[in-house]
Amino acid sequence: MQSSLTICETKLSSLTQWPGGFYALLQPKTGCPVDLAFFGGTHKFFKMHTESQSSSDPGDSFSSSAFSPLTSFTGDKKNFFTIEFCEVTRQFNTAPWPNGSFCINKILSKPCPDGFSSGFVYFDTEDTNGSGYAINNVASSVINPNLHFCCKKTGSAETPIELPTSSPFLLYRLGGDCQTVQGMAVTSQVLQFNTEDYMNGDKMSGTYPDIDRPGSVIKFYLCYYY
Repeated sequence: MQSSLTICETKLSSLTQWPGGFYALLQPKTGCPVDLAFFGGTHKFFKMHTESQSSSDPGDSFSSSAFSPLTSFTGDKKNFFTIEFCEVTRQFNTAPWPNGSFCINKILSKPCPDGFSSGFVYFDTEDTNGSGYAINNVASSVINPNLHFCCKKTGSAETPIELPTSSPFLLYRLGGDCQTVQGMAVTSQVLQFNTEDYMNGDKMSGTYPDIDRPGSVIKFYLCYYY
């Protein structure tokens, strides 16, 4: 007799599959994609302590027209941001990722999927009574974390690629334009973190998504597909 887990996996396996490899996507409020690769995972997140003192730099923010209703990025009065992830830590297929121009998150203990280059962004978090909390395989820590990425620039963002279309999802922008995905509409998004003002040590290394740095701020550009 089949277990309920086996039955669910059998049904999910008939759906369009996300590409192979180990990786993570940012989680929208609609939840993780309906796909065998994301099935059965636990809640993954990290809560990062951003700059708490008065600052002339732009503060923590996200695109209110899209991030507030559509994604799981939240700020609170003590200047924390909580970021949620959909992690792929089990392998069900070896399908390659399509050529294009975009980034996803890297699983710390695993190599990027084939065809991707790796890199990271280092956040200099709040120095005074810095704290945070995390359960994930993407960020190295909660105090002064490295957030790791896998980036692919093997094609034009204007050339449509095929990815599953049954659920909304997020990709990081790379190269100035959102990657076109067949069957999906896309909106551009912004997410920015106000990092430590005093002797700020933010840095980037390797290949990473499109970022601006207005003062002690790390501003990401993202693409929401629906």
